[in-house]
Amino acid sequence: MLSNHREPNHDVIPGQLKTVVVNQYIAISFSGNVGQALHYIRKSRYEIIKRTPLKNVISNLSKITSELGGAVDFIVASHFPNPTLYKIANGKVFHGSDRYWLGNAEAATLVQEEIYRDKSDYETLPGYATIEEDKLAYAFKKIIYQKSLPDIGGFAFYALGSPYGYCYLPFSNAYAWDVIKLDDTFNENERRAYEKTGTTYYTYETIGSRERGVGVGGAYLSQNNIGFIY
Repeated sequence: MLSNHREPNHDVIPGQLKTVVVNQYIAISFSGNVGQALHYIRKSRYEIIKRTPLKNVISNLSKITSELGGAVDFIVASHFPNPTLYKIANGKVFHGSDRYWLGNAEAATLVQEEIYRDKSDYETLPGYATIEEDKLAYAFKKIIYQKSLPDIGGFAFYALGSPYGYCYLPFSNAYAWDVIKLDDTFNENERRAYEKTGTTYYTYETIGSRERGVGVGGAYLSQNNIGFIY
């Protein structure tokens, strides 16, 4: 979710994916200033295309977070040469932790607490999904729906990283709905009747292919008949 508490925005709508798939083996997530983060992610992608070693890319991003004084943080996920995660914040690189988060620390704590409370039966999961993956996705989605934190909202999309490649999914199990039809008779007054400021007051559906690896996802807000395709 992109928002600015210093401006009276009536509609806060996600404008950018918070995780950028750079290539088949690397994805970079960010928090903080969107313009700055995406600028340096593009630069990192260019470095990777030129076959710059990943450790050098990580080092460059670390210097950037130091120079920007905490305005931007990154998480780099890679399957090359081995599966690994790097958290880059305030000029430091964190590696080997079992907890990677950016942005709101309170939200990260709530997600982890929800995972610990989850005692559901996961024996019926399909072969391509893991219990850990499903628990994380469910906890993340539940925290968004609870609307307890004003900074947390937007559409819940997930990035899947595997030896077969990185891609976006609307949910870790890749649910699919029927084709979305948008109403051509859009009514501004009716839309305003639903408005309470911010996407946390909207319900939405995410739509994706049943095939893992298809990098297209959609989101639909039923209140005002608007859909997004990523």
